[in-house]
Amino acid sequence: MINKNIAMQHYGVDNEKDLRSKITGARAGITFEETNEIFEHLNNFEEPTYAEIGVYFGGTFSNVLNFLKHTKQKYHAHGFDLFEDLSKETFGKNQTHDIKNKWNILNVAYKNELEKILTDRGYSNFTLYKGSSDETVSDADIIIDVALIDGNHTYNQTKLDFEAVYSKSKKGTIIVFDNSSDNIEPDPRYVKLDGGPWKVCQELKKDKRVRFLKIVHRCSYFEVLE
Repeated sequence: MINKNIAMQHYGVDNEKDLRSKITGARAGITFEETNEIFEHLNNFEEPTYAEIGVYFGGTFSNVLNFLKHTKQKYHAHGFDLFEDLSKETFGKNQTHDIKNKWNILNVAYKNELEKILTDRGYSNFTLYKGSSDETVSDADIIIDVALIDGNHTYNQTKLDFEAVYSKSKKGTIIVFDNSSDNIEPDPRYVKLDGGPWKVCQELKKDKRVRFLKIVHRCSYFEVLE
């Protein structure tokens, strides 16, 4: 059961079906400034290939598709997520996302629902993949220009996601890590757990394969050098 009071307060609905309709394709986890920085990097590629690890309910993915549709003639966006398979995972073991968050509001999106909503909005140049992100990224036949890593925020999975994305990158690829601060909630929780994305980014600042560009709020931006 969802928390009907919170659902009504924030989304104006009191049941799961209507709540899913409200938040699928809309609910995002990064800020306007963080997203704009991604747009700026995408704009540097003539025919960009975008990859997003941790699509969630598709709010950021939808915003990126909207930007690309209005600025590029050729592009493709690839989204990777456990989607409904997240229900098999538990927080604090190998997964940092609960099935429902602390307000008892849904955290699990459905792949087919998101595909339909994005298609109904007129987007066609995208592909969604369901499964473990490092495996599905590694299996995808793509070369990435800009990637957002925003999935499971354990140190180990973030590292696996980076290596998978890096294997599909080229010189000049931009790799972005969400939740990579150590002082903006909820990031300190991931740092305390096992270091999380913050620890991965600290290590990558010394990695000769990439160059640290900047951090905007909770997002750290790196450029692939080799």
